[in-house]
Amino acid sequence: MKLNYVIWDTKRVENSVLLDSLQNVERKWELRKGVPRAADFTAEARFQMNLNLPYNTILTDNLRNKNMLIVASQRFKEFFEEWQLDKVEYLPVIIIDHKGKPIHENYFIIHPIHPVSCLNIEKCGADWSSLDEDSIDYVDHLVIDESFIDTATQSITVDRKLFRPKHFDRITFVRRNLAEAIDEAGFTGVEWMEINEYLDD
Repeated sequence: MKLNYVIWDTKRVENSVLLDSLQNVERKWELRKGVPRAADFTAEARFQMNLNLPYNTILTDNLRNKNMLIVASQRFKEFFEEWQLDKVEYLPVIIIDHKGKPIHENYFIIHPIHPVSCLNIEKCGADWSSLDEDSIDYVDHLVIDESFIDTATQSITVDRKLFRPKHFDRITFVRRNLAEAIDEAGFTGVEWMEINEYLDD
């Protein structure tokens, strides 16, 4: 039986852009922890295309990046807005090309906020971080309890279609019907992984 959620994964497209780490943003770690940032996000946030890959110039709708964030095209961002996703911010970023110039296309970090406590920690075989007692470094298996997902955020019933699990910020969950709609719309640079297929690497 398939679960109602899949894992967001970046699809490698030949000669597609790879971004280096996000620049000019303080407390970048908050973007992985789901801390709201829309109120203070800088207009100078930018990604540099990886200079070691000068021929990787194809702009996908979901750009590969070293911060493990969702960096989406204008069209992709508008698609998400049409779905009226709960607890998601859209943070504009500048993309700098290999010649040091900003590209004309608009891109945004799709930032799910307020992670959901949906992991079955015991069944996951979680290995907790020695540096951050609130974070999991690795899991043996990925096991979730779907009954917690729509009611876990601050005791308010919400419809979470895109979110990170609390304690384990390396992944993003997507409601299956949203993933199917993304595929049908033909967005590039994104694919899905079944939860039971997840392996730490």
